[in-house]
Amino acid sequence: MASISTSSPPHVLIFPFMAQGHTLPLLDLSRALASRSTRVTIITTPANAPFILSKSSTHTAISLSIIPFPKVEELPEGCENVNHLPSPDLFVPFINAAKQLKQPFEDVLKELCDSDSTTPICVISDMFLPWTVDSCCLFDIPRIVFSGMGVLPSVLERIVSLHVPCISSLLHSEPINLPSVPFPLNNTDFPDFVWRGDDKHPILPIVSEIGQAEHNSWGYVVNSFEELEGDHVATFENQKGTKAWLVGPLLLHDQSEKGLDESRVQKR
Repeated sequence: MASISTSSPPHVLIFPFMAQGHTLPLLDLSRALASRSTRVTIITTPANAPFILSKSSTHTAISLSIIPFPKVEELPEGCENVNHLPSPDLFVPFINAAKQLKQPFEDVLKELCDSDSTTPICVISDMFLPWTVDSCCLFDIPRIVFSGMGVLPSVLERIVSLHVPCISSLLHSEPINLPSVPFPLNNTDFPDFVWRGDDKHPILPIVSEIGQAEHNSWGYVVNSFEELEGDHVATFENQKGTKAWLVGPLLLHDQSEKGLDESRVQKR
């Protein structure tokens, strides 16, 4: 790893997925880190920057690095956030479009690593940005996965993805008992493609990519807490193949303060 000046505060890169429900917890985490003498750079795209600015505190330790969102035929022009998709059918094309952020993201990492005083100690990126682990490996920077889901929902998601054929073979009225799940499930707990036994659904390769990236990542940060889900952490860590830290519930920091100073936004 590139050398880091001991006189500089630790520097963390935060890369949220482009959806409000994924971005807000990471903004809370950014403020929490900044309040503990950590420099934070948030990676985002042009259309998402105003929202992040409006929700960010006046911490001088927080800055933005804006990278261009790709233009793809499947998505409406200027659509850079899942919340603005005209149809849920465009979610998978959006995920695939986000993969084209890889090179601009690596350009940011290279620029930071070329300056020893600003080399990040880690990148915390959303689970829906699994390709960031390969980018981080290029620069020997630890990648930490962030999940806004709780521990148990993540455990369930993984187990269900591994048992689609088994679940689809059961009658809708049957209770479903899955390994490591402490209670029975029923048909209303699963998306339709699971019941259809559709093992070719386009979301499944993405789930597989996420799982592989998790195993290659340095750790996992979860917006939950031990008192609520501590009993499921061991199963979670076994599934993910990495250490998990429960850092929630992530609350808003300095909510009443004004937004980030525009002068601290770096556009590309």
